[in-house]
Amino acid sequence: MWASASATALLDGIADAVIVADEESRIVYANRATEHLVGWDRRLLQGTELVQLIPERLRHAHLSGYYRLVAGGEPTLLGRPVEVPVLRIDGSEITVEMVLSVMPLEGGRRVVVASLRDVRERTAIERHGLVAEELLLLLARGLSGDDALGQMLAAIGETLGWDVAALWSVESDDMLRCRRVWRSDPDGFAHFEAACLGARLGRGEELPGRVLAYGKPAWVVHLGPDRSVTRTSAALADGLRCAFAFPLHAGEDLTAVVELLTGEPLQPDSPLVETMAAIGGQLGSYLRKLEAEQERERLAVELEKAQRLQAFLLRANRVLAESADYRETLERLAATAVPLLGDVCLIDVLDERDTLQRLAARHADSGSQALLDELAHDFVPDTEGRHPSLVAVHTGASSWSPILSEEFLDAVAPGERQRELVEKLGLRAYACVPLVVRGRTLGAVTLLTAGRPFGAEDLELADELAGQVAAVVDKARLHEGEHQLAQVLQQGLLPQRLPRVNGMAMTARYLPATSADEAGGDWYDVVALPDGKVGLAVGDVQGHDGAAALVMGQLRNALRAYAFDGSGPDDVLDRLSRFADGLGLELMATVAYVVLDPETGAFVAASAGHLAPLVVPAHAVPAVLDVTPGPPIGLGATDYAAQRGTLRRGDALVLFTDGLVEDRTTDMAEGLAALREALAKGSRDPAALAARLEERVLGASGREDDVAFLVARRLPAEKR
Repeated sequence: MWASASATALLDGIADAVIVADEESRIVYANRATEHLVGWDRRLLQGTELVQLIPERLRHAHLSGYYRLVAGGEPTLLGRPVEVPVLRIDGSEITVEMVLSVMPLEGGRRVVVASLRDVRERTAIERHGLVAEELLLLLARGLSGDDALGQMLAAIGETLGWDVAALWSVESDDMLRCRRVWRSDPDGFAHFEAACLGARLGRGEELPGRVLAYGKPAWVVHLGPDRSVTRTSAALADGLRCAFAFPLHAGEDLTAVVELLTGEPLQPDSPLVETMAAIGGQLGSYLRKLEAEQERERLAVELEKAQRLQAFLLRANRVLAESADYRETLERLAATAVPLLGDVCLIDVLDERDTLQRLAARHADSGSQALLDELAHDFVPDTEGRHPSLVAVHTGASSWSPILSEEFLDAVAPGERQRELVEKLGLRAYACVPLVVRGRTLGAVTLLTAGRPFGAEDLELADELAGQVAAVVDKARLHEGEHQLAQVLQQGLLPQRLPRVNGMAMTARYLPATSADEAGGDWYDVVALPDGKVGLAVGDVQGHDGAAALVMGQLRNALRAYAFDGSGPDDVLDRLSRFADGLGLELMATVAYVVLDPETGAFVAASAGHLAPLVVPAHAVPAVLDVTPGPPIGLGATDYAAQRGTLRRGDALVLFTDGLVEDRTTDMAEGLAALREALAKGSRDPAALAARLEERVLGASGREDDVAFLVARRLPAEKR
């Protein structure tokens, strides 16, 4: 017996194959692992020649070396791992790592002990370690966005030798959505990629859904023949047969699933499963970090877009409410559009002969205005050409491009001088939107940039501008030149006295312009509501004539009726806009409306293109309410937002029209700063605040606009 029973029992429990042969090269022992390695029943191996496990081409050399080793030669082979081929029972060859030792027995005899390990297992372990290393390096680089996802899948797929890797993210509705697919061959596996991208799977549905349901890796050696499943059918069509999927975790949450596929029917690889299960936690946290960064970037873009839109709307609404002829209004709208929406704004309008007339051309850089004037006014669109403005008028469709193509330049600048001007202006991208109102196309607005490219999302801003311009053109065609004296009528339509409201002190003023005999459409109103709250309103109707005063009276009466119904400010403005549209009122108006609870101080405010009210705290600097302006009344729009807040005891609200803060020599920002400074000094009593405001207005010479303002203070507890 070459060894004790306890020794052989120990050898039977180890993972490596162990074979013992005597001096004549006959096998005297093989442990259990040997059966798995070579496929032989170890009992059949005992007594057989060792060369039965050696490929025939190597047997002679093997026996010669073996006998030299037994005789005490070949000491360099002892204890050193060497790779040798081994013949399995089915005739196939595998490469093993072999370590030899010689053990002496009683009686001077010797046995050779060979420890064998499948090189494929060592390679797999090394490969698993390599993918872990690659992924850790990827995490350390701190990449972001879709590039990071692509590199993550490539590191997994390439290092492990799979053909396809897909990433499935867990959505808010607990469904999986395929976000990215990596392919080892850019020209292959296209059917499977197309079936995956954008697809959604529920818990337990297909292989990724099973991982989501149970939170553990899953392996499919042979994809089923169910071709009714689109992804399975696509996988089989691309020659993919085997699939493995594992979860990614961020803490306790399963955030994603990675799915791997290959054309070989691989058996489940325990080291691989363990490796990816361990790495899944780090990858899940990495993925969550990427998603958080992408969400922050998205929100930053949305915020920038919203700020651009809000700034434009406020400025545009202010322009629309001014009393100027429509050509001047279009010029000012074009000036408002730059540089918020683009570097250049062009407005083309059809005249009575259906010929495009360029009515406005504005550059954000005053130093480039002369070049633009030459390009815009000396080279107007050819009535038979392919200019984008003409295309927009004829088709009623918008167009945009992130670059100015040769085709575009041929259409807008066919001549040498025109092309030279375009180059000097450095124009790079454009968006063109038709002016459409009541089903008719009146012209087009074109925006161009010299820096950033235009994208599809910029069309929304261009559409807003086009809507404003179209409304101006439409109304101007009906009413340009209509002016009447209406100051007396307007004064008669304003409230003769303000109602008494418990817990409140209020005062209001209307101050007509001094530079003209005509009155405007500025107005104010206070409505004592049935539930004890109070409605505060200030508005401005476009124009300085009797028509403006009449419209003011109609809007004021309608607002009072809607306010008494208990509607909130946003709903009141919505209904007021519908009222104006239903009556066919032909002048636009801006309105600010606030509903205040004197008992609690809670208020809700909304604006239809009007300046936001000021809050004058009892012991702090006045501040402008953060109220998003909706479209002016008279444009047929009904989209108004409500802003909530609380007015503390002793604080006051000041609602006012634009004449208080803006004229041809003072812009709105300067005027608001000066107004806040004036209100910050002295008493917060409404009469005192009104006196300071009135002094400010009356002190200005040659005022071109009338002014209305309303001051409402929530009384301190001791004065109630």
